Amino acid sequence: MKAKKSVDVITMFNTDAPMVPLHFKISLDDDFFDPIIENKVITVTKESSVGSGGILYKCHYEHDNSISFCNLKFEPSLHKWKLFM
Repeated sequence: MKAKKSVDVITMFNTDAPMVPLHFKISLDDDFFDPIIENKVITVTKESSVGSGGILYKCHYEHDNSISFCNLKFEPSLHKWKLFM
């Protein structure tokens, strides 16, 4: 049986700027870890693909006293976040 994975993202919206992910929580069945990425978005890239054309956020976060990198992708047409670690 495959483990169920999900990501919950809290974002900040401003009328003059694009949304910014502030915090995300990753779950793998009953195992949770909770990195904070507040103000640690490195780059924001709008994808220009046919279809959804998502927004890709390259971020770094600290977990267990080490810094790691990840990509968070928001797909506006689906209203979904995807996490790539």
